[in-house]
Order: sequence, then C-alpha cells, then structure tokens
Amino acid sequence: MDEAFAAVTPRCHYLNPAVRHFPIVKNLMLRSQPCILASRGISEFKVSVMRRVGFYAVVAEFISARALRSFWVAGIFVLVASAVGSSTSAKFVPRQAPKVDGQSSAAALSETSAFAPGRSAADRPTQGPAAPTSTASQTPAVAPSSSSSPTGVTSIARPVGPRVTIGAAAGPSISPEAFGAVGDGITDDTVALQRALDEVRPGVTLLFPAGKVYRHSDVLIARVAGEHLSGAGVLLATNEARSSFWITANNVTIDGGLTFKMAATTKRWDAYEQMGVRLAGVSGTVLKGISVQGSAAAGIYVGQSCCASPMTTSSNFLIQDVQVSNTRADGIQMTGGSHDGTLVRPTVTASGDDGISVVSYQADGVICNHITITSPTVNGTLWGRGLSVVGGNYVSYTNVNVSGSNAAALYFADEGAPYNTYGSSNVSVTGGTLTNSNVNSGVEHGAVMLYTALPGLAVQNVSVRGITIRNTRASAPWQIGVMGDGSGGSVGGISFADVTIQGGGTPFASDQPAADYATTGWTFNGASLADRS
Repeated sequence: MDEAFAAVTPRCHYLNPAVRHFPIVKNLMLRSQPCILASRGISEFKVSVMRRVGFYAVVAEFISARALRSFWVAGIFVLVASAVGSSTSAKFVPRQAPKVDGQSSAAALSETSAFAPGRSAADRPTQGPAAPTSTASQTPAVAPSSSSSPTGVTSIARPVGPRVTIGAAAGPSISPEAFGAVGDGITDDTVALQRALDEVRPGVTLLFPAGKVYRHSDVLIARVAGEHLSGAGVLLATNEARSSFWITANNVTIDGGLTFKMAATTKRWDAYEQMGVRLAGVSGTVLKGISVQGSAAAGIYVGQSCCASPMTTSSNFLIQDVQVSNTRADGIQMTGGSHDGTLVRPTVTASGDDGISVVSYQADGVICNHITITSPTVNGTLWGRGLSVVGGNYVSYTNVNVSGSNAAALYFADEGAPYNTYGSSNVSVTGGTLTNSNVNSGVEHGAVMLYTALPGLAVQNVSVRGITIRNTRASAPWQIGVMGDGSGGSVGGISFADVTIQGGGTPFASDQPAADYATTGWTFNGASLADRS
C-alpha cells in the first residue's frame, strides 16, 4: 500500500507519518489523487477534493487552514465529501431532446433518414411435406455438399463482435417519464419512448418500473450501441401492423423482466414491423428474463438488417430465461444467416407456428450456423412443430421438453416451394422428453420427423440421443420417421440412439435407404427393439 501511495503522490516530498497508520484515510487519499494531505499546508488537498466533489471544495475555503491541519478533521471531511459526492454523481440528467412538434411518429422512428417499409419475413403459412411443382423450379441456387459447410453458401466469419457480459454492473438509471412518458396504460407514449431510447447512453439504464404500462402505436427502435433496458414494466403495442420492437445497434441488453405485449391481433402477419422483438442484423444482443406476449407475427425474430448496405446478419446473441406466449407465428425464429447464438432455458407457450425454429431460405443467400439451444420448453403449438431446423448447419438442442405439439415435436428438413430452404446438417438433440406429440390428425409427422424434398439438398449428420417419447397420438403413422417426397433430396449419417418410447403407435418408419440411418438402444413399452445399423 505504501508503494502504491507513493506512486500516485509524486509531488508529495514529505507525508504526514500519521497517515501511514490509518488505511481508511490512506485509501481515500489514493482515490483523490495525486496528493491529498501534505505535512505543511493543504493547498493540494483542496485542489484534489475540488476535482472530486466540486461544490464541497468551495466550502472548504471557508474553513480554517489551521483546523484542517488536524489529521482527524481532515479525515472526517474527506469521508463526508467523498460519500456525498459519489451519491450526486450517480444522478443522470438527460440531454435536451430535439423537438418533434409537427413530426409524424413514422418519421421520428425512421431507421435511417426515411422509414423504410419492411419486406416480408417469409414466415411459412403452411406446414408438412409439400409436393414440389416441378423439378426445375426446385433446383437450389446453392447446393450444400456433405462437408461441414455447404458448398457455395456465403460463409460467416466467427466470431463477430464482442459478447456482452450478462448482468451488467448496477449503475445510474432513468425512467421514460424523464422524457415525457406517462406509463398509465392509457396515454400513447410512442414519441416519448423513442426519445428515451435515443437519448440514453451506455452506462445509464433505461428503467421501466414495475406496475407501469407504456402504450405505443408505432415501431420502437433501440439504435444506440451498448444501451441497457431493464425493469418489470410493460411495453404495450396497440397497432398490430406496427407493433414491433427493433434492435438495430450492437451490444444492446434487455433484462429485468421487461414485458413486450400486443394488445390484440386479428390475423397472422409476416413483416418485420409485426415481430414482437426483432434483432436486425446485430451482434452482441442479450435478452435475459424478458417476456413477449401475443405478438402479431414471431415473438422473438433473429434475422438480417433490412435497410443497411451491405446486409448484415445477427450474431453472438444470448437469449436466456425468456417467456414467449400466444404468438401468431413462431415463438422464437432464427433466420437470415443468424449465427453463433445461444439460447438458455427459453419457454414458449401456445405459439401460432413452430415453438423454436432455425430456418434458412435460399432467397437470403446465407445459412444459419453454430446455434446452441439448452433446456428449451415448448408447451403446445397451435400449428407447426415444437423444435425445428429447416436449413441450418451446426445446430444443437440439449435437454428438450416439448408437449402438445400440433405436428412433430422435433422436425429437421429441407423444404421445397414455396419455401425453398437450404438443407440441414450437423444437427444434434441430446436428452429430453417429447409428450403428446402430433395432436393434429391432419398432419402426419409423429413425434420426430426428418424430411427431404429438394434435389441436390440433404438432411445429413443428424444425431438424436437419450430422449423419451410418451403418448404420441396413437393414429400417427410412426413415432420417428425419416422420409422424402421422391424429388431427389437425400438423407445420410442419421443416428437415433438410446430412445425410450411409451405409448403411441409404430415406433419407426422410413422410405430412405437403410444404409443412411441407424437406430440403437431403443425400447418400446418396456421391450427392447432390434438395432438397425
């Protein structure tokens, strides 16, 4: 400590010896560098304290220099001034916001100088094996090979951008009320909310207090890199056509139980402006402990930017302990080449389509890759599958829990027109339970389905291990199926190991070559089944 003290006080030729025997005061002096107390006089002490506590140093000018020479009085003064100075420095005063009088909310919220209309997100309106219209129309623009990365698919550098540390240290905060919001659930707070999102800078948390409901009638955009949103308040969207919350800047963190809620919807939408929370080609996003309720399209949508040139993909994202419910489309959808993402304990309830999906469309020109989903829970899908990969590379699911899926609980595929996706490769599922799968008798998927439809594409290197399947709809054609539509797609390197099946109908069926898949260590209603390898 003495060496450190001397290092930050190069101009103190002689220090009061008493100081060296009082660590508390010495620490305070270290914080108020370069030199607080000299043995003769207090001029440097007053200068350093003035730097730290401002107004309180002026008060010191009126105190007798003789009195301050007393070590104890000086020590008490520093303690009080430092404590008060620290508390005042935590207050945040927002910069004067620009006037928005006479400006439409659309103009105020533009992602660039003009608010660009969103293109269709190409959500799938139907499900299940689709019969291709013609072989020529299905030939993929990019044909994946059997290598770890499909040939011709745009490669993505890994990693891109820094990963944000979860649970940033507590710091100063400010609420939307400081920018004119009311938060009473009645007032339209759109303009004030956007002003708050634009004005708050990194290091200051925009806090939405519990019990507050902030209505907005237009898209809101978090476009300040590194900003932090928190609190258990509610952002209530009232216009389903423009109900989304966009993240268009890197390293944005949203946590603390914030809820994104859609007041009411009349139909399924599919454009960017209708996604509950949209990651728009950004890196380092953290969504932790938030809730998305009743979105007009997907609940959480991780995809590309729409207005930047060149187009960017979302990467290095963390979605942890989120609750998504009653969406019109997928609960959580990752598409547009999203990569290097992690989902931890997401829960999706009553999604309008797939619970959690990874989807890569050839129209986007890039394939999703390196995405890890740990301990996902899907409680019922009103349409679609529980967990899916329809075009993706290196995607893993661990400790899955899916119940009441409309179609398959697990679905890994490439799909033809009108979706025209890439193939799926290097996909794994390790551990978990699938219960009451494929409740819709109009869709024959069983509990697990692998499906290929496009010539030149493949579903390959898929491993499903250590799962339990219970009470799949008895009339389903199989519990686990590996199927194609005869158009020239293929499967390969498929493995199902240590599978326990209880209830339901036929354990397994396939119309693909037996050499392309293996089943080992299965039991069906307590009886061991012969391996296929």
